[in-house]
Amino acid sequence: MPRIVKSADDRRNEILDGAQALFFERGYERTTVNDVIAKVGISKGGFYHHFKAKEDLLEGITARLARDAVARVRDILDDPALSALERLNGFMARSRSMKLADAPKFRAAFDVVFRPENLLLYHRINAASIAVMRPVLTGIIAQGKAEGAFTVADPEVAAEIILHLNASSHDAVARTIDAMGTAEEDAAIEALDQRFQFQGIAIDRILGLPDGSLTIVEPGFTRAVMTARPGIERLPPGTELSIERGIGEVRQVRKPSTILAGAAKASLRLKSSVCKRSHQGRGLAAGPSNAGARRQHLSRAVEARCSDQLAAADPDHSGRH
Repeated sequence: MPRIVKSADDRRNEILDGAQALFFERGYERTTVNDVIAKVGISKGGFYHHFKAKEDLLEGITARLARDAVARVRDILDDPALSALERLNGFMARSRSMKLADAPKFRAAFDVVFRPENLLLYHRINAASIAVMRPVLTGIIAQGKAEGAFTVADPEVAAEIILHLNASSHDAVARTIDAMGTAEEDAAIEALDQRFQFQGIAIDRILGLPDGSLTIVEPGFTRAVMTARPGIERLPPGTELSIERGIGEVRQVRKPSTILAGAAKASLRLKSSVCKRSHQGRGLAAGPSNAGARRQHLSRAVEARCSDQLAAADPDHSGRH
């Protein structure tokens, strides 16, 4: 049977298809490059010919999703009967509907970019999205200027400012994600909703429209998106373990509420903030060189060091070993 040689674009899209399916199913953090390679059925060299790192996959998926979103509103964009204001409101209404329908998958794949250590990745994926959306929004604003409905000097500059205004909500979204499942959840969602409403007024004024002309969010939208459950288990905010990957290198590791310690699968239930950073800087022995054995070794070491604190936080803990 002759070997099928795929074009570079076909192979790249095939890799993105596999990565997108895994990110939506497992979440970004629980998917490795090796998982993507195995799913697509390519060599490691073949993968790295197209992508340098896992972050590149998320950036590529973002651009694809943005193009798909534009395709799904094409009927609104091309309807000659719509005024610019009607087109813009219709575009945003359809976008909200799609975001709500896909919220669990998007949360699984993209929540990770709202962590402080991933700010650069957040800006990368926003740049990928803006590159797709800028010409679409520019066209609508140019129509509004021609109709005399929008008061803007330069439609493209106005479009870029609006898109970056939307991207500026990073910190507010991050605070809301961290508050989910805590006593601050309702207040955080309300604050985020108010911010989105204020952004709508800011966009009205950028375009020279009366306040309230554009609908950015509808009642209940922000809560529905933020309470959408990703298809993966997620820790309550603040539940962390600090363990050592190697000599002198300490990182924060977020684990599910049940940690599987290698083949033994020893259950270690943690409550929020128990042992948080408790061993940072002190380090744990690097342990065996084998990766699986090292994970088991580290889990046991962490459990031993945290046992007193865990017992204090959860009286039933000691009886589960």
